[in-house]
Amino acid sequence: MENTYLRDIITSFIQKEIIKFGDFTLKSGKKSDIYFDLRTLISYPELMNEIVDILYQKCKDYNFDCICGVAYTGIPIATGMSLKYNIPMIMKRKERKEYGTGKMIEGSFKEGTKCLLIDDVITSGSSLKENMEELEKEGIRVENILVFIDRRDNPDIMKEYKIDYIFTLEEIRNHLKSKRQQLEEIMLKKRSNLCLSLDVTQEEKFFNILERVASSICLLKIHIDIIELKSVADFIKKLSEMRDKYGFMILEDRKFADIGTTVKKQFHSGIYKISQWTDFITVHGIMGKGTIDALSVPYEGCIGNNLPEIFLLAEASSEGNLIDKEYTNSIMDIANTRRTGVAGFIAQHLNCPPPFLRLTPGVHLKQKGDNLGQTYRTPEEVIKGEMDIMIVGRGIYESNDMEKTAKEYQAVRSAQILSIVQIQPSRAGRRRCSYSLCESSVSEATAGKAALLCRAKPNGY
Repeated sequence: MENTYLRDIITSFIQKEIIKFGDFTLKSGKKSDIYFDLRTLISYPELMNEIVDILYQKCKDYNFDCICGVAYTGIPIATGMSLKYNIPMIMKRKERKEYGTGKMIEGSFKEGTKCLLIDDVITSGSSLKENMEELEKEGIRVENILVFIDRRDNPDIMKEYKIDYIFTLEEIRNHLKSKRQQLEEIMLKKRSNLCLSLDVTQEEKFFNILERVASSICLLKIHIDIIELKSVADFIKKLSEMRDKYGFMILEDRKFADIGTTVKKQFHSGIYKISQWTDFITVHGIMGKGTIDALSVPYEGCIGNNLPEIFLLAEASSEGNLIDKEYTNSIMDIANTRRTGVAGFIAQHLNCPPPFLRLTPGVHLKQKGDNLGQTYRTPEEVIKGEMDIMIVGRGIYESNDMEKTAKEYQAVRSAQILSIVQIQPSRAGRRRCSYSLCESSVSEATAGKAALLCRAKPNGY
């Protein structure tokens, strides 16, 4: 399912406590830190109606005569679908009636009736099997099974049946990860720690460049206010589609640097509404902790991990800048007191403790600077300083062959990382996941292990 739509559903589920976090025992007896309580849907008719629509669009081309919801949550969902789309419904009782007809299956059916079985969640499949057995005793054929969430940890569970779903547990977990965790996994998957700084003013040129180099980058840094846009909404829509297509994240280099009430308005309001589409933002700490606090307040309809995370400007690459060691240390103190919502730092030489990432600008394969005070270092030089992500702009989009140059920057770091998976002492004396991107041979199992080592629980969960 499309990413932004999935985010909207998860947002609603979390706000209404349909998705719960804690220590739970499932019907199967297994322990879990996440629980889906879709029974709560009956209290939210508008959301229930949306779920019914989603399920109907998924199954409308299936071949069936009637639907049957698995008790308890599947019953109101199936009822909603039956009423809205005029689909015949039958119902399996939890227990056989001890009076009257003594039926186990209610409704109108006959031998050979084809039934679509609907449930909210599949884990072990035991509830589905119980229902199928009773239906088949009456000569009803279960042709298809449709569940809203598939949380099976074993793909062989009920593999002999046609089971379709809307979301998987893994998809939901992925959307609950912090932005920093998502970025680290993209770095691993794409074997890249290259951030493209795309500072051009023409919209058409912007997308032409991005289309050519997007496959090589893990992060895109932009200044949206320098781009001449016909429509902000259309630009954001196209940019988001390219993010999903090529698998990179977005850093809006706004460098927020005002008092809390002002940056909050700059963040959420105005023509750009930055908080609603970017993954990360850059922030000056010059105004103190209040600025960071203001930028950590979600917009309406946002859940915590969907709010853009912050990269604090701790060091600069421009000649003669006024940032000194004392200021840099103060920025690190702000980050260490908050942690949640701060992804890392923009820095040149800073020893960056885990879990923070260090983004290093001013990287160029050949040049040493420009006539406006920008200074450059080579990729090899910044690698020695143990940076996590290199930021490259004109060195790529002003080159004669952008695709080739982007791959050259990507390859410099690829030769240094991802050849083995190991945990080693970090530069700050703590432990950090180190993985190698060697082109020779990284098996899927090794890559998966590296991703697992890097993965932590979402902030706050």
